[in-house]
Amino acid sequence: MAKNFWISLLLALGLFGCSTSQNNSKELKLPELVVFELDSLTSNSGNHYELYSENDKEVLYVLTPFNNRFVYFDFKTKSKIGEFQVEDDFENLKIGLAPPSGFYIHSLDSIFLYDYRKHVLYLWNQNGKASKVFEFMRNFPNDRSYWSGIYAESKPYFLDKDLISLGGSVESQKIIDNQNVDVVLNLKSFEVYRETYLPTSYLKDHYYSSVRLRPSRAVNKIKNVVYYSYYNSDSIYVRDLSKGNWTSFHSKVDGMKPFKDISDLTEFHEAESGGVNQLIYNATQGGHFSVFYDEKNNKIVRVSFLGIQDFDILRHQENPYKFNFVLSFYDPNSFENLGSYQIDQFDYRFMFFTKNFFYVINPEKNTLEDELVVSKYEYPRF
Repeated sequence: MAKNFWISLLLALGLFGCSTSQNNSKELKLPELVVFELDSLTSNSGNHYELYSENDKEVLYVLTPFNNRFVYFDFKTKSKIGEFQVEDDFENLKIGLAPPSGFYIHSLDSIFLYDYRKHVLYLWNQNGKASKVFEFMRNFPNDRSYWSGIYAESKPYFLDKDLISLGGSVESQKIIDNQNVDVVLNLKSFEVYRETYLPTSYLKDHYYSSVRLRPSRAVNKIKNVVYYSYYNSDSIYVRDLSKGNWTSFHSKVDGMKPFKDISDLTEFHEAESGGVNQLIYNATQGGHFSVFYDEKNNKIVRVSFLGIQDFDILRHQENPYKFNFVLSFYDPNSFENLGSYQIDQFDYRFMFFTKNFFYVINPEKNTLEDELVVSKYEYPRF
């Protein structure tokens, strides 16, 4: 459930046809569909994306599921610029239909790639030359809490020139005292430690799915802060990397179903067993899926799911419910909520921003193999 949660959630809930949840959020204008033409080796699904600025040009990097291959496009013209493949001896990266890796472009000479199959962190460059940085599974074979990752909605960030913070650590599905969610690696000494506690909205001795224990993280380089958004917390937490302190602000979404706090292990195992039970578990509670910092428009953006009121699995099988997200926009100085907007379901791991626009990828729009369709929304006026 943990690794494929976003896939199962989008596939299972993305079929909904009518909604019973009530929310005061506004409607967005209908999006323009932007199309990138793909070759036969590039998939339109299962990819990992990053929009990166190069010499005043926005470039979309796409890590495809095939042979660890990268394709990159001029985001404005939609034309393909080039491609490269990581030269390696780690054949495990070429197994399966979905990419086992996440990546983060620190610079074009320092691109980090994380292999989820063997939990290895690599460093490589645009020429495709890769080298191993650290093998988490090999160094901590009996402690999965050190098996972190580079999740698209939780990119790495540096505490200083040698300390890199990776998200996605799950210490225990049963909440314990002082439970941590980040793994920090010293790139010089290779010392590893965990940090960053869960908020108190996670109840001690209660059980939560692994994905709900992994916060989304977004870096505001201008202020040198990191925003943390937890599935089961209505607050956004702000880590000031310059001062070394934390603050938070409340960002509750109207009409959201309460989070599920399960204290019984048998009940929790039942909730996680099988696609139908997972669907019920996810659909009957709200959650805050991801957070982004939009540098182009200087906004914090949070993606939330309300949950389905009075969800009935039998009714769903006959007349599917509608599954919508809510986007909330915040001022990074005052933390004021500038507005919340309903939006059709999309792959909540990715949002791209340009001046006055934002972009998302909706799996339902990507039905043809030779194109990647991106939904372009006009930025709301606050």
